[in-house]
Amino acid sequence: MRGLAPLLLAMSACSPSGESNEAANAPDRQLAATVTIVSTGGADCAIRWNGARVSQEALTRAGLRINLEAVERLDAELRSYPPGEAHEYDGYLGPYVRVEAQRGLPYSCFGPALGALQRGAFSLVTLRPAGEQAPEQRAWFAVGSPGSTRRYAAIVRLAAGGRMTWNGEAVDLNGLRQRVRALGGQTLDDVVVAPAAEADFMAVYEAIRVVGEEKAGGANMMPILSGCAGTTGPVREPPVC
Repeated sequence: MRGLAPLLLAMSACSPSGESNEAANAPDRQLAATVTIVSTGGADCAIRWNGARVSQEALTRAGLRINLEAVERLDAELRSYPPGEAHEYDGYLGPYVRVEAQRGLPYSCFGPALGALQRGAFSLVTLRPAGEQAPEQRAWFAVGSPGSTRRYAAIVRLAAGGRMTWNGEAVDLNGLRQRVRALGGQTLDDVVVAPAAEADFMAVYEAIRVVGEEKAGGANMMPILSGCAGTTGPVREPPVC
């Protein structure tokens, strides 16, 4: 199954023409599991897949298995059509995972689980604070072909204490909303949310919420979530981990 990972990642990165963030609610997109990350003391963090504790490696394997099954179902459906019969195909919409964590949990704790899910070929996750009835917020992983360079309109960096910058300029949530809105319909409008290790879960959740609310009607799948626990400092391209 390891050899299929690049193919699954490529397929999960493909966006059907005109697809927006609302695609997460499409019938073809199914909730695969709820992944909960909790601190077990100190730097130790536990990952639970539908309540059962799993390792990062098991999380990735589960993702690859689920996405492979989804691709196989899609392949069987396409093969069921009679030869030469025209039919609509709007692109691959794979399953997604809901990620829950407590307020205040640092990215160094929940970020590795997101990385494991990305390696498991998930293109989309939703975030929600654990134990609360808050709405889920959708975020897309930054997935590209090997050697490709992706350009972004803005990189929103999140640091400790709720600090946030928009292309290096300090902003709050209201400033973030204004800047995303100002992008309008320009061609390059991808916005990346890139947390540092010390950024807490709610800071990520709120930044994604604001970007998603402003971009939900657009043609791109946004916001894009990128970052790597422990990575700090200005980098032009947020690392994908």
